[in-house]
Amino acid sequence: MIASVRGEIILIEEDSLVVEVNHLGYQVYAPLQRMVGQYQLNDEIFLYTHLIVREDQWTLFGFLTSDELTLFRLLLTVSGIGGKGALGVLNQMSPQQIVGAMATEDSRPFEKVTGIGKKTAQRIVLELKDKVAKLSISGTEVSGEEMLTEPISDHDAIEALCQLGYTKGEAKKAVVKILCDDPAIDNDNLLRKALTMLSKF
Repeated sequence: MIASVRGEIILIEEDSLVVEVNHLGYQVYAPLQRMVGQYQLNDEIFLYTHLIVREDQWTLFGFLTSDELTLFRLLLTVSGIGGKGALGVLNQMSPQQIVGAMATEDSRPFEKVTGIGKKTAQRIVLELKDKVAKLSISGTEVSGEEMLTEPISDHDAIEALCQLGYTKGEAKKAVVKILCDDPAIDNDNLLRKALTMLSKF
């Protein structure tokens, strides 16, 4: 198993890099869409890697963080998801966004990934939500709103709280906190909890 590579980028292709290590060039498939602007030719790079071996091909996948590698390996356990499909998810979603989608049991973000249909997206959430919940993913500085998969600026509860005299900032903060704790909460209970929270300040 090739666990990692560190070397000079000598070629950048559409979906992979060639990294030269001790005069050997390794083709590494990586989430380049999310790496745009971070590296260029002749830069040194370190990647956590996962090697998939088939009868006719060895394919090396690389990631900047161990969180991405962990999620990649979990995605591979889902029926119907291969290396390119798992890489596609990490190309379009950050680890924090994946965790947020799992926490809210929202398969829609995965449906936007090329090659992943509705049923496969639902299977990803169903099979991985409990496993992902047990992970310790870095990036806890990400705000609660970023962890949610849908924008909430126009949420009915926020508008209702504003009509009751709270500022939009106060209302939004309370609603985000409650939705992160209980994504399935209905609007009535959400509004009631938000009022209770705001009344304490």
